[in-house]
Amino acid sequence: MPRWRVVWTLLTAILFGVRLSAAADKATLDAAFAQLAGYDFGGDATALTTIGNLVTASYGKAAERKELASRLTGVLTSAAPRGAKDFACRQLAIIGTADEVPALAPLLADEQLSHMARYALERIPGPEAEEALRQALRKVQGKLLVGVINSLGARRMVAAVDDLASLLSSDDPAVAQAAAAALGKIGPSALGPLEQAWTQPSTPVPVRTAVADALLRCAEGLLAEGKRDEAAAVYDRLIRADVPSVRIAAARGAVLARQAAGAALLGSYLESADPELFRAALVLAREVPGQELTKALTAPLDRLALEQRIHVLEALGDRLDRAATSALLAQTQHGDKQVRLAAIRALARLGDAASVPRLMELAAGDDPEVAQAATAALANLPGKDADAVIQAFLGNENPKVRRAAIEVLGHRRVATAAPAVLRAAADADESIRLAAIKALGEIADLALLPGIVALLLNASSEKERLAIEVALAAACVRSSNREACLAAVAAGLGSAKPEAKTSLLRTLGRLGGEGALKAVRAALHDPLESVRDVAVRILADWPDPNAGNDLLALAKTSQSKTHKILALRGYIRLIAQGDSSPEERLAACNEALSLAERDEERKLVLGVLGGVPRVDALAMVVPLLAQPGTRDEAVAAAVAIAEKIVGSHPSQAADAMKQVLANTASAEIQQRAKEVLQRAGVK
Repeated sequence: MPRWRVVWTLLTAILFGVRLSAAADKATLDAAFAQLAGYDFGGDATALTTIGNLVTASYGKAAERKELASRLTGVLTSAAPRGAKDFACRQLAIIGTADEVPALAPLLADEQLSHMARYALERIPGPEAEEALRQALRKVQGKLLVGVINSLGARRMVAAVDDLASLLSSDDPAVAQAAAAALGKIGPSALGPLEQAWTQPSTPVPVRTAVADALLRCAEGLLAEGKRDEAAAVYDRLIRADVPSVRIAAARGAVLARQAAGAALLGSYLESADPELFRAALVLAREVPGQELTKALTAPLDRLALEQRIHVLEALGDRLDRAATSALLAQTQHGDKQVRLAAIRALARLGDAASVPRLMELAAGDDPEVAQAATAALANLPGKDADAVIQAFLGNENPKVRRAAIEVLGHRRVATAAPAVLRAAADADESIRLAAIKALGEIADLALLPGIVALLLNASSEKERLAIEVALAAACVRSSNREACLAAVAAGLGSAKPEAKTSLLRTLGRLGGEGALKAVRAALHDPLESVRDVAVRILADWPDPNAGNDLLALAKTSQSKTHKILALRGYIRLIAQGDSSPEERLAACNEALSLAERDEERKLVLGVLGGVPRVDALAMVVPLLAQPGTRDEAVAAAVAIAEKIVGSHPSQAADAMKQVLANTASAEIQQRAKEVLQRAGVK
């Protein structure tokens, strides 16, 4: 049967559930297996696909599976190439039974096929496959023996424990290590020989490490079976191992096996001179919940060395068990600053309202690092209860405490504290006023904006006024009612002194909108030059095109050269940002060029023109090609325009490109100009 016919017939059967005739079934199998008999790696894999699909389709069909398995076994016992036998083993791993074990077993001694034979035998159910693997222990050596050992471990074959145990003393370290690992996978049934190997002084170190790992697995198995005392005994013996990783794992297991009673053992680890046991305690501290363990961690704190104490404090923070809060608060009294900092950082994670008084005391202290850590801890304490306790400190007689409370309330964004913080912004102490002003920027709502504006109007220093300006802008930006914010800010303009007026105008500039623009526009005619200057600068940075006409008028009529330049640059920026038509943009660029007295502004206009694909835009650029101050920007703009219009205006594009080539040394620009000339038909 042709190959295409085999594949088509098979797909029809699988995809459409068509039952093939017996003759067609046999023909399909015969053709596929005939092709498989000659297959090797790198050859035509059609037969593999066909047979693999048949194996998949045989699920739940015992007779068909038996037929396929028989044929695959025939491949194994034939002179077929290695690739065919490799494939047969893979398929028998799926459908093989005890009947196929006799054909697979001899392959365990085959250097090339042993791995795939084991792959199949590991997965074939029943004692026959296990026995074949066990018998192979006496027939193979080296890497093949290691592989068979691994397979017995993968099958967790209890009956092979004695055979594997005998290999623990093998002269080949790889074999002995593999045997230990396999016994560990088998679990508690292998405990006896593993413990015997563990106690033998002659056991080499690499093998001893493998035995220790295997004993750990056995102990885990005992725990899973509920045999906690036996597991604890194994862990206790391994704690004395000379392998650090094993000791840490064993120390952990010894605590877990004892459950609640393990807390005392963990406490002893903390005070042990053994660094591995201390590390095990830190691992457990982060892993095992419960107040008993927390007590075991906090009890020896005062007896620990400073470095150890810091590590335990960090672990207590990671546990998030508030049972440790009182111990942490006590450690904030410690003489060593690093201990205090570690305790404060832990309180930031698990503290509560009860922690506030001590943390407030530290936040108001003289050590900047400790004060900063305490402030951060207060800012992160969870719960509304903490908000209320912190707010109560606003009435404290100590200015440092009041300032710390204000800062924390701002960090926590406690909106209910805003009225009290606003009152604090009028405190006699400047440091408190500045802290309150900053906090208002974080927590003030729309209702407090008039009060903040009033603060601005009455600011006693430039430093304070600028701080209020920042807070006012922050509060406005945070509000969803932009119009109400504009009204509150604009209301202060009438009675504001010049310095306060400029702050209010800058705030309006940040808010934007027609109402703000109207106020800034009016300020352009203020009798004071300082106010007019700020208004011009705000207008020059206006975020939307509504200010375009105002800027153009300033650029034309202002008596101040600085203001004319600022206005023109702002106008050009708005041309670039706007969504006007090409005609409108060209007209605006022409107006800007007529007003530009410096090359700096002409360059800005050229940047806009380069994005306008119009022949009249190119005409505006060409006169600037020969001017030294604008040459580079002009050639870039001319090429950018010409590339877009060469199809519709080839002669104008070509003329411009000839001038570009005469005025630039840039290889990139020259290449682009030449390409435009080619497209224009100029040789």
